[in-house]
Amino acid sequence: MRTPLLLLVALAAPAAAQVPATDIFVATLKVTKGPGGTAQWQVGAAANVTHRPGYDNQPAFLPGGRSFLYTVIGDDAQADIYRYDLAAGQSTRLTPRCPRAAASRWCAWKPTPPNGCGRSTSTARIPVCSCPA
Repeated sequence: MRTPLLLLVALAAPAAAQVPATDIFVATLKVTKGPGGTAQWQVGAAANVTHRPGYDNQPAFLPGGRSFLYTVIGDDAQADIYRYDLAAGQSTRLTPRCPRAAASRWCAWKPTPPNGCGRSTSTARIPVCSCPA
């Protein structure tokens, strides 16, 4: 029998703001061998782990599968990366707040570990930071 995996689903809801309101759901995924050796998939009940207003999307599991990174865009229109710990059921912001003075610095974040190494997150350089005035 294989170890259960987790399944991430990001769902969008209609919103009046420029950024869509989305949430990330987590469910267990159990894969076993069925008749004739075919894979049988069992998906557990989905739990909304980012139930809040705003954009929560782009989930990427870290090696080991105990946590994942995701992008958050809140009321201030600033993109940040959060880490969700599955055992603790808690999110922690990893990116620093983008100060107004850093308008030409690294201000957009993507939660994908580069090359699957899981030791850092990749970033995108944008000409103008989306920080509030």
